[in-house]
Amino acid sequence: MDTNTPTEEFLRSIDIHELLPQQEPFVMVSNIIHYDACTTITQTYIADDNLFVEDGRLNASGMMENIAQTCAARIGYYNKYILKKDVQIGFIGDIRDFKVIENPKAGSTITTTIKVIEEIMDITLAESETICDGKTIATAVLKIALKESPKELRATKEFDIRFSEVDSMKVVWHGSYPLYFEDAREEFGKQYGLSYQSFMDNNCYAPLVDLTFHYRRPLIYGMKPKIDIIYRPTDAAKIVFDYEIRNTADNEIYATGHSVQVFMDLNYELLWTNPEFYENWKKQWL
Repeated sequence: MDTNTPTEEFLRSIDIHELLPQQEPFVMVSNIIHYDACTTITQTYIADDNLFVEDGRLNASGMMENIAQTCAARIGYYNKYILKKDVQIGFIGDIRDFKVIENPKAGSTITTTIKVIEEIMDITLAESETICDGKTIATAVLKIALKESPKELRATKEFDIRFSEVDSMKVVWHGSYPLYFEDAREEFGKQYGLSYQSFMDNNCYAPLVDLTFHYRRPLIYGMKPKIDIIYRPTDAAKIVFDYEIRNTADNEIYATGHSVQVFMDLNYELLWTNPEFYENWKKQWL
């Protein structure tokens, strides 16, 4: 791993969702606060509605998931900010000496540290310590294996900012972004043979169930932006995309987005497994 040590301020500015393969409501890390070649530290606020809170305390499964996602945040930071590539998925191959000394209360903040003991090829042996209110509340030793990244599918579309899409300050109105993402999905469909018409031809629909976006800089009338759409493979019956909007003048990211689509039959009933044509599509392209 790289030896560069970023500042805590910079690390806290990173949206943790960019580093993790997990998505809400299964995200169990709030911030990454330290990264170097051997050590990664995260902080996590335990909300009352956390899925792993029982009787007002985070259970052992939640504490283990927090440790695992701290490992994932380490891998995610290394891939995204050092190697400049997509987040890689890791698997916990072995857990030893997992000890829960105390289950933290909802409303508290825990700090989890991962220290690398040994790293060979794509296998990492690491030890973890979780602290709350200055006391060690959990420890473990983990062996982590990285999954080979699948082929990345992405498409790019340049677009013009229309006058009707900006406000009185010449800034793109927030309601225009979903339309840009829609244009990107259509461009992806053209390039890879996954258009909305292909769904209907195979007796199903693919409606959106989740759409999020984060503004980093304002898009101004007169700019020449482009949008990148990146397909994120998953075994679940859904289609996941990430988006990056950049200004072609400086190639800086101005906004990011994330969308999830599910499958429904022509009677608008949810499909719990991938349609056959979509499975065949994945085999062809991935």
